[in-house]
Amino acid sequence: MTQKWNYQLRGFILLSFLLTLSIGCGGSEETTNPTNNTTLPTDGNDDNANDSTGENQTGTVDISCGLASLGWTNPADYMTWELQIPRDSYKYQIGDPEMSFDTSKIDPKYEDQMNKWMTAGSKGGIPHIETLSPDKILEDGTTSIDINRAITELEKSGGVILLKDGIHPINGTIYLKSNVIIIGESRKGTCCLIGSKMFERAAFFFDSIKNAGMYRMTIKGNYESKFGGYSPHYLWNISDQVGNDELNLEANNKEGMASVRFYHSENCWLDDMNILNSADFSINCFGKHTTLRILHVEGSYTKCGGGKGYFYIGYPYNLITGCEVTHIRHISVQSITSEYNVLINNAFKQEISFHTSDNGNNLIIGNNITLPTDMPGTDLPNYFAIMGPWSIQHTLSAHPNFIYKNHCIEHNKGHNDAKPWSDDNKLYIGPKYVKPENPWINFLPVSDSDIPVYDTLYPVILN
Repeated sequence: MTQKWNYQLRGFILLSFLLTLSIGCGGSEETTNPTNNTTLPTDGNDDNANDSTGENQTGTVDISCGLASLGWTNPADYMTWELQIPRDSYKYQIGDPEMSFDTSKIDPKYEDQMNKWMTAGSKGGIPHIETLSPDKILEDGTTSIDINRAITELEKSGGVILLKDGIHPINGTIYLKSNVIIIGESRKGTCCLIGSKMFERAAFFFDSIKNAGMYRMTIKGNYESKFGGYSPHYLWNISDQVGNDELNLEANNKEGMASVRFYHSENCWLDDMNILNSADFSINCFGKHTTLRILHVEGSYTKCGGGKGYFYIGYPYNLITGCEVTHIRHISVQSITSEYNVLINNAFKQEISFHTSDNGNNLIIGNNITLPTDMPGTDLPNYFAIMGPWSIQHTLSAHPNFIYKNHCIEHNKGHNDAKPWSDDNKLYIGPKYVKPENPWINFLPVSDSDIPVYDTLYPVILN
């Protein structure tokens, strides 16, 4: 069972519909709600930058995503959705140095996977922020040129940079270096504002480095949509290539622009941050042993086909925990190098997609996954809480992924508050199909004999 598919489940009636592709997702036929049995139709270069932030960047800055998303972002409390493990119920947080595991609860059937899942995230945990003392302090108005200069000065020895509260204009890529940490004075008050002309590969780039991280700040895109305004005009993918490309990135930037990009990095992290109104990717993670913790990710100007607007996990052994994500194209676990990632104790108002070609053995456990009422449902595209490949051009996971003890609810139009994959007494694996007739049967429960014997696949100890 540990290395092979077990999809020959008896007694299931395959309730079918045709899910047609429309710019990566969507459909036009009918399917059946697994709970209610009702039918629904489916359907920057720093050397050349002057670091003047340009439009709409003076004085204080609104750290919400814009007028369209008021009610989604609460500046006073960024964890707005109840987690299944309340944060005040344990002494340590997942990803802390003190975190340990009860190895007596390793199930022999899943021993190989569990041993690897327990290594996900930055090795040894991420440092407690209160133990870090700044080596350099950068005041309000510090630019990306100044931040890069401070990083370079600490490159050999390592160290900590403190960004004071205020607006820090970002008009060129900030290149993190190994053993250098950037801390904001406060999550709400320290705002790294990405300038409207900034279309480089990343605003913050963890490129081939180790043991670097960022804490406690807001990164916000300050782009002007071609439809007007300094926030994304459309909250969701509208299945229109022109409408989904509010910055015309598809024509001008094939590689994509990420607010934060990890590339061949190791043991790096983001903690206690807001990432708002990204040009394209909020996070593009091709690093391993990355910890992404307590992030509020919301908004993308670019949600068109060709891999745009993702929270993207493309490498192995990454830990995503305590995060909120909404109003982007996909939370996507994909690519042949994506395996043994753990997504635990998150509150997503967005679907999770095993979009194409992941290597499998990724663990989705203990999350709240809610599809909001305004998220596309019967209209194109048609989102489901957890998805496999959406297109016949995509390929299945090489090995099964594991879905366990999540609470999913689909409030989006026509789904009638369906609650798939939400039985705590069942372990679901998949995806089984490419562009399935019914996405609700793409992740099926294992037999009773294959349910984890100790009622866990991630035996974390936090107290």
